[in-house]
Amino acid sequence: GYRQGIGKEYNRDGKVVYDGYYEHGKKLNLVAMDRMKGYWVERDEKNEIKSISKRDKLGKFHGICYEYGEGKINRVCSWDHGEKVSTIKIFDNNEMMEYKNGVKVYQGGFANSVYSGYQRSGYGVEYDPKTRNIIYKGNFLNNERHGEGRSFKNSEVIYQGMWVHGKRKGVYYVVNILAILSGLV
Repeated sequence: GYRQGIGKEYNRDGKVVYDGYYEHGKKLNLVAMDRMKGYWVERDEKNEIKSISKRDKLGKFHGICYEYGEGKINRVCSWDHGEKVSTIKIFDNNEMMEYKNGVKVYQGGFANSVYSGYQRSGYGVEYDPKTRNIIYKGNFLNNERHGEGRSFKNSEVIYQGMWVHGKRKGVYYVVNILAILSGLV
């Protein structure tokens, strides 16, 4: 008998006074986001962000959910109709740990913005999900290796130098020069 999920509430004149989600008959403090279509911001009683998430018709988390505490991002998880599927990222102060199938694949800096999806940014360490060995230590930008860094294979350094948009500097420029030349020929 409780209101549950998405719904609208009208006054006696037929004007919408609430358009959002209900949980056990109570209105949730949810607002649709303009810049992230399909996402909702949920706030607590102090008006601090509690979560930014997609929801199903019953108001349950569905898809990627960004969870917050004390005004800071805590974790990013994947949900399926109210059931947590996996934890994708965990945040501790200024550091992010990223997981793939429960295995840590990255630890380091991040872009502190939900609009970027909290991408890898700044100094970090990348791990091979199969062997769990370090495969890269260095700088990242927009989730790609970018700047000074070292790549590893079997714990041995195989490249040390500059990276540009995920590629070793020399490789990046050769690929772009070839692309330019192929357009001219």
